[in-house]
Amino acid sequence: MQLSLSALTEGRLITKRNIYYQDTDLFKRQSIVDNLVDDLAFTLGLGREDLGIVAASKGLVSGPIIMRSRTSEIDAASSEHGALIPSARTISEIDFGPAQWVLVIEKEGKGYPDLNTKQFVHLLHTAKPELPIFALVDFDCYGIAIMRCYSHGTRGHAHEKATTVPNMQWLGVKSDDLAFRQDATPSHGPDINSSETRPRASTFESSSTLTLRDRTRAINMIKEIEEDGTENDRDCRRELQVMLFLGIKAEIQAVDNTGDMSRWLDEHLGTF
Repeated sequence: MQLSLSALTEGRLITKRNIYYQDTDLFKRQSIVDNLVDDLAFTLGLGREDLGIVAASKGLVSGPIIMRSRTSEIDAASSEHGALIPSARTISEIDFGPAQWVLVIEKEGKGYPDLNTKQFVHLLHTAKPELPIFALVDFDCYGIAIMRCYSHGTRGHAHEKATTVPNMQWLGVKSDDLAFRQDATPSHGPDINSSETRPRASTFESSSTLTLRDRTRAINMIKEIEEDGTENDRDCRRELQVMLFLGIKAEIQAVDNTGDMSRWLDEHLGTF
């Protein structure tokens, strides 16, 4: 609490990682600090940032937008691999440039979105509500759960403010995307200038078999959706049911025979 008070008094933010390194012998593990900070915020009915405490950012942003704070400017297009998402609280202005949509992608092996990433996506939505926001996640129960973290939030962050985008649209990956794909190889010889492609072929061979844990999680998610889901959850429930029926799961790259998503994205985003 003393560290929180100091940060608030000095008008700065302190990361949970920094708190841990203040006394590693006392805290033992980073997870202990994480739980203590969340418990303190929940008890006081505040968000973590209201305590002057944030998590080190793990989300990345890339594209033609510029984020400005009182002291700095971040151009998300300046790095080939994207820029770390700054604390949403420090952003005072966003220049969207020619952006026509926002695509939230589950990749980099970073699991469920952290609080700052969810707040950032919410900020993008509130700054420009007419800009559609899409989610691209793996075809498995965890991918769907990650998408619902953005659209519905989580119980663990229920006390946090401005973390959801209820009208987020699910771009993929869905069962229909896995059923067929367009093979980019010409169907009649080596003419590289030909625009013709092979007939669509099933990509289920690119999938994996659901484990018992996957099935249990999917069944529990269907129950959760039936209990407190919204009209927008109908798609999620259907895809989970199809997933259980087929007994498969697949990563995002499975929609293309070479793992290149660009053509698939052009087709799906080109209508918006």
